[in-house]
Amino acid sequence: TDWLKLLTRTAIGHNHNVSVNGGTQRSSYTASLGYNKTEGIEKGNDKERFSGRVRVGFEISPTVKIDMSMNGSVEKTDAFNGAANPLTYALNTSRAIPSHNPDGSLLFYKVRGEYRHNPATKDNLTYNILNELEHTSSQIRTPQFDANLSFKWQIVPELQYEFVGGYQNLNRSTEVYAGEQSFYIKKKFRGYDVGEVTTFDPEYKAALLRFGGQLTTDNSQSESYNIQNKLVFSKTFNKDHRLNAMAAWEVRSIHKTGKYNTVWGYIQERGEAIVPPTTPEEFVPMNGGPDMTGWVAELFGGLYNGGTWKSTNTTNNYLSAFATVAYSFRNRYVLNATFRNDVSHRFVQDTNKRFSPTFSFGAAWDMTEEDFMKESEEWLDLLKLRFTYGTQGNVLDNQGPEMILQKSVASSIYGQFYSGISRLANPLLKWERTHSWNVGLDLGMLKNRVTATFEYYGRKSNPVANGGVSPEYGIIGKSVPVHGTHIDNHGVEGTINVTAINKKDWTLSASINLSKNWNTVTK
Repeated sequence: TDWLKLLTRTAIGHNHNVSVNGGTQRSSYTASLGYNKTEGIEKGNDKERFSGRVRVGFEISPTVKIDMSMNGSVEKTDAFNGAANPLTYALNTSRAIPSHNPDGSLLFYKVRGEYRHNPATKDNLTYNILNELEHTSSQIRTPQFDANLSFKWQIVPELQYEFVGGYQNLNRSTEVYAGEQSFYIKKKFRGYDVGEVTTFDPEYKAALLRFGGQLTTDNSQSESYNIQNKLVFSKTFNKDHRLNAMAAWEVRSIHKTGKYNTVWGYIQERGEAIVPPTTPEEFVPMNGGPDMTGWVAELFGGLYNGGTWKSTNTTNNYLSAFATVAYSFRNRYVLNATFRNDVSHRFVQDTNKRFSPTFSFGAAWDMTEEDFMKESEEWLDLLKLRFTYGTQGNVLDNQGPEMILQKSVASSIYGQFYSGISRLANPLLKWERTHSWNVGLDLGMLKNRVTATFEYYGRKSNPVANGGVSPEYGIIGKSVPVHGTHIDNHGVEGTINVTAINKKDWTLSASINLSKNWNTVTK
């Protein structure tokens, strides 16, 4: 069998868009619809996307403008259960194995493996990739909606106020399915093919799932908004001096929820019914196979310890203030600086650690604009030296300095509800800090047929790393995030590009890139 021909294809994708726009002297509108379908190289792997966008703009007065837009999309992806991968199978399976019998029915061949509650099935279970693809699947649905509002007021010619607000709602629904006729279910839960045994046979009594398969669903939703107020200043003085400045503050909030669940005995083709698994009283293992202890632990333990059912609900809030200033003289000398201060609710107990002031500044010198470089202007197009230095801050979304108490269900020992420590208090936790710098040289020659860039850079950071917990805290085998790790990273990089031929219809060029990086970690 030519497995590549049977399981793969030449992937085809197509994209369609239609849009309308119009307006008056003081208003405008745009609306568009889009459709995209992309095939994967494996047959049955497809992605489909519908999208739409509406935007309207109004000029309330010569100095006031409002823009509103809404975007929506629905994306659908059909793929494969992790138990079946067509491309991997096609590349690793012998072509001597036929896919069908002479009468056209699927040919099943024996593979290695066994049903654990009946060791006699070892190396006797049969498999066919086409059957597996027919009875397993993975589907992802992702609807998304965005809305944005922009308000601009030109207070004076040099000064403008801007308001930007945005809202986003993103849902993701995933279903991973393995039907009762799949090899995955046969090997893990049953040990025989559907219809192969009767209710009187010992194999029937040794099956964990006599009917139905497995369905795993994972549904998540993310809701976020951001509000930004900004003042922008721009002015040119005496044609030689240009000054740009901006000051703003921003509020962001992200709320995420999720539900994860796995059920057994699911039959898709019978109205999505669920058939109960075999009870402990009915279950009888064969040929020295283990009892149901492992299955009960997987079924009920997974349900109550987060393995097969889980619910999440998180909220992260941020407040930021930032400003930028840029000055240039005759486009020859450029200076710029950025200042930012972020506030995170992760450090509510220590007001000094809530804030993360950061900054950066840079300078550039275009030497080709200098008078002493005029003699080289026939062959030298660009010679620019630049330098930047700055700091950055980062906070881990899933960590904080407070102790987190986890409320658990009733204890089998005491017969009462109890609580445990999910995360120890960590008052020393703070923002991660990174300091970085860069020195660069840009070069262009012969009408930019030869260009080059050379960089020398460095970065030092103190990331959070997991540290051990003393047993005196009553938690063994756990770790807490701590500071104390230092990473020093620096290196050089150079890129040279040469365009040998540049015609109207075709271009011949070559480039080379060389780099070397040094990285040191200390604790």
